[in-house]
Amino acid sequence: MTRFIDTDTMATLVDRVGIEQLLAELCQFIEHDFKRWDQFDKSARLACHSDIGVIELMPTADNQQYGFKYVNGHPGNTQKGLSTVMAFGASLKLPPAIRCCYQN
Repeated sequence: MTRFIDTDTMATLVDRVGIEQLLAELCQFIEHDFKRWDQFDKSARLACHSDIGVIELMPTADNQQYGFKYVNGHPGNTQKGLSTVMAFGASLKLPPAIRCCYQN
């Protein structure tokens, strides 16, 4: 199932659970992942630079999931009233056939 979380969806989530609870739960996930940092298959980000900005792909995986973050940054966009950084990420659970072959 693909789930897209836009700003309206995030605002609804914040309204529903409260910013304090949302940040506390997010911090728990981050802390859990940092405690198992050595279990991640990490790669250096792949970056493509141009005169007007950069596009970066940031992949990572463990023996259960693969994920990436795609970010583009354009510092000059503030002069046009546009965002300077836009990003999206995706995560997928690895199928059992791949998991059994994956070695950390």
